[in-house]
Amino acid sequence: MCARTLLAAMISMVLAAHASADNSDVTVSQAGDLNVAQVTQVSNGGQSPPNSASVDQEGTHNNVDVSQENYGGRNTVSASQTGQGNGSTLSQYGVEQTLSTAQQGSNNSLSGAQIGRGNTAQLSQVGDSNHINAFQYSEDGTHALEVAQSGVSNSTFVSQYDASSVASIYQEGDHNGINLLQSVRANNYSGEQSGSDNFALVNQAGGASAHTSQTGTANTIDLQQTAWPFGATTSIMQTGTANDATVVQTDAGRYSGGSVSLTQDGQSNVADVTATGAWSNLEFAQTGTANQLNVVQSGRNVSTVGSSTGDGNQVDVAQDGDDHSLDLVQNGNDNMIVATQDGYWGEGDIGSVSQTGSFNFASLTQNPSGVEGTLSNTAVISQTGMGNSAVVTQGQ
Repeated sequence: MCARTLLAAMISMVLAAHASADNSDVTVSQAGDLNVAQVTQVSNGGQSPPNSASVDQEGTHNNVDVSQENYGGRNTVSASQTGQGNGSTLSQYGVEQTLSTAQQGSNNSLSGAQIGRGNTAQLSQVGDSNHINAFQYSEDGTHALEVAQSGVSNSTFVSQYDASSVASIYQEGDHNGINLLQSVRANNYSGEQSGSDNFALVNQAGGASAHTSQTGTANTIDLQQTAWPFGATTSIMQTGTANDATVVQTDAGRYSGGSVSLTQDGQSNVADVTATGAWSNLEFAQTGTANQLNVVQSGRNVSTVGSSTGDGNQVDVAQDGDDHSLDLVQNGNDNMIVATQDGYWGEGDIGSVSQTGSFNFASLTQNPSGVEGTLSNTAVISQTGMGNSAVVTQGQ
């Protein structure tokens, strides 16, 4: 096909899509390469009927551009693309909108924006080097987003601005990435990655919950949460080798902080947990060899409870504030625990350390400041095996 004929076919398809938008129901089907489908639907709101658009493209380097505006009704978009180098740009303005897309192939890109309340989006991509960019916004409603990607070097960026929004993201393959931003308050994230060299960067504001899992090698989770006003909740599970988990939960000192549940199974895994706020707690379990856990907690009534099983593992805990507690257990050889509790006032700190195996080391330091109240610290260390050593220090 000559260039002039190809261009004429493209322009014809674009105009046809615009013309059919007057009926609030559009269906476009294209097969081939270098096709363009552009759909614009605008309603006046009130009792206007819902807008609906369905686009199906098969080929390479095709493009879909759908824009819907209907604040008084429900917008629906369904888009499917099969091939390589395809792109989709989808925008919805209204109430209780639904966006459903599927792309299959390599080097595809998908951008979706929903403005209004009660939006729902389901996005999927199969192939390599694909990208999703999703944006949901309103001031008085909730959103729901589901993303599924399978392949290599895929990426997802999601921004949700509203209360009680939900994001669920699944990626399978290597070198994939997740970047999620949830604003306002009381949002929820669920993420799962399977493969190697994957990363997830999650930032949640206003008290939120996150549940993540990674399976494979050299995967990374970086989770940032602000706990006020409802408290934050996090669960992380990593299985494999050389995985890394970072959790930061922040809050004003006497308000409710957050809870962290951490599970790592494998070799050379690292976890860093930082929590500020009252009643913050960490429960952990590390199984394998040469794993490391670093914990920093500050506030009132914070606690760390957990165990590491295997050889060459290390746990470091630093607690600062009032009325701390820790209960640490290690089973294996050449393991190490270093814990510090600094209390201001109140009932005092409680520290319990138990180690079973050979050539293990435990150090527990309790340093009450004695500013107010009467402090009575309690330290208990139990070791079973050969060549173990323990150091306990109490005082100001």
